[in-house]
Amino acid sequence: MTHGREGAAEQAPMQVWCADPAEAAPLVALLGPVERLERLPETPGDATLLILHPAPVAALAGHLAAGLAPEAAATAWAGETRRLLRLHRAARRRVRLAEISAARAHPRAFQALFGGPGQEAPVETPLSEPTFDPVLGLLSQRLILGDATLNALVDELEAASADLTGGQGLTADNPEAAWRSHAEAGQLRSQVESAGRARQEADLLKAQNRAMMDELESLARHSQQMQDRLTQTGQGLDSAQAQIATLEAALEALRRRTADKERSLLAAGRMIEEAELRAAGLKTALERAEDKAATLRAELERITASRSFRLTAPLRRMRALIGGRS
Repeated sequence: MTHGREGAAEQAPMQVWCADPAEAAPLVALLGPVERLERLPETPGDATLLILHPAPVAALAGHLAAGLAPEAAATAWAGETRRLLRLHRAARRRVRLAEISAARAHPRAFQALFGGPGQEAPVETPLSEPTFDPVLGLLSQRLILGDATLNALVDELEAASADLTGGQGLTADNPEAAWRSHAEAGQLRSQVESAGRARQEADLLKAQNRAMMDELESLARHSQQMQDRLTQTGQGLDSAQAQIATLEAALEALRRRTADKERSLLAAGRMIEEAELRAAGLKTALERAEDKAATLRAELERITASRSFRLTAPLRRMRALIGGRS
């Protein structure tokens, strides 16, 4: 993608389109003289066309808030995104894509990339970002993660959109509730992994203990052989006694080390039992959290699929229209 607007003085004013003009208004004000389009064209024109699109999670959450069922919301967003990408592929130099939340979070980068003559003064601080229901955001995120087609569209949209975040990708794809759930799950996994490491350490102590027992048995056999040789030959008694004393000292040292290892093994066993109890409790808590999440999803699907929800959809759309005008 090219940066900036080449030959702006010789070309028609940049055209800007956004599904929600009110949401894009603070960004359009940073661009200078532009032509605002009410409808997205079917084919690219001669002028540069800047398409301001919402992040995938925000767009899906908007469809869900408008009353669409999850599958219908995913289908609607996929169709809208494919249309944007077809326009971009048809004229990559003239059709530019920018994600609204990224532009609002980095207005200076947005202004530097797309602004022209007559633009407002550079912006030093991020613009406020539009918000959406975190529950709908979490549901939207899971819809995307669970669908390979939606994932591929997200990747293509990110690759086609201008990089305003310094390589961080599209924004607004991790609502607060999703981050909280992810953090809690990560903490549970960390504690379960700690229990696994304790079990591995205990297994290592057991292996070391077995090796030391084998060494003790080997030393005992060697000591017995030395005593048998002394009995048979009757020679080198002093030397043999010194060797026996050394071996006995080694045996005693090994016995002490074995006792220490056994104490460590017992302590490790207690740690494993405690860790397994904690892991069992954490697993139960995780299952309860997943059950609660499943209940909430089922309740959400029941509400969105209910007749009353569908019947009141026009009222919600009317309220959204009234709110947009105000």
